[in-house]
Amino acid sequence: MILVTGAAGKTGLAVLAALQQRSVKTRAFVRHDEQIAAVRNAGAAEVVVGNLLDADVWRLATTAVSAIYHIC
Repeated sequence: MILVTGAAGKTGLAVLAALQQRSVKTRAFVRHDEQIAAVRNAGAAEVVVGNLLDADVWRLATTAVSAIYHIC
């Protein structure tokens, strides 16, 4: 599982699509519920919604991931 932060942006969506083409399971980190559909359509297997500065949300997002693709 690879975590992609900034997943709903132009680069994030491209990263999700590229990883899906390679059959890599991804978790998308987004800030707003309205972004869930876009990242799911791009190939995210899982989605976490929240603020990167929230330690509890960050802990949830990073559980069982082998890598993080951090887009800021």
